[in-house]
Amino acid sequence: MINKDTLLLGSFSSKPGNLGCKLFNSEFQKRGINAIYKSFKGNNPIHHIIDAAQTFGMFAAAFSSPYKVDLYNYGRSAYKAFKITESAKCGSVNTAVFKEDLVIELYNTDYEASKIYLPKHLPEDKESNIYITGAGGLFKAVHKALIDLGYRSVFQIVRSTWDIIEKLHIDKTLINCTPVKFDDPKVIDLGNMDNDHAKLFHNVQAYCQLEIYIREIENAKRRKQI
Repeated sequence: MINKDTLLLGSFSSKPGNLGCKLFNSEFQKRGINAIYKSFKGNNPIHHIIDAAQTFGMFAAAFSSPYKVDLYNYGRSAYKAFKITESAKCGSVNTAVFKEDLVIELYNTDYEASKIYLPKHLPEDKESNIYITGAGGLFKAVHKALIDLGYRSVFQIVRSTWDIIEKLHIDKTLINCTPVKFDDPKVIDLGNMDNDHAKLFHNVQAYCQLEIYIREIENAKRRKQI
């Protein structure tokens, strides 16, 4: 039952969906946590959304397109007390926890999920050439994860260099971080949600977020803030 002590968590996106609502509300209920999760459509600049989240006393929030890079840049330049955690140092943020004294901790669980999911699908040889399409928040997370995993030859493909894809060897390792649909089953397609890779990857990412939410709720309880 929702009451005055119920924690509010949610997500902000240009295209809100129901997957997070189903997963997180189910997990909160199973664990006996007095919290709800709601997805919101974001149309405003990132600083307005952060102000609104704090005004309504949100405990934590997830961010997707078009806010990931904007939130990172805001976190670096704003007067607010942001703490950029190691996972968000890729230059993109998709998770924020609103803590005491107006401190906001920023995370990137795309980065964490990349380190978990991608090694199962990449060559063992760390000298192998790996190509990534994209330039946004997901690209930044995947790129940093690959570098931190020890891969030394990681190349970006953007619109102006897109034609290079046709020239790559048939055994290429290509990771897609854009909404563009690829028919090649060998492509590790993380950007197109109709693809199995993307569905599995984002499921891993969601559970990385859940781990943060549960940990921070328990920490807040120990500090008797909730």
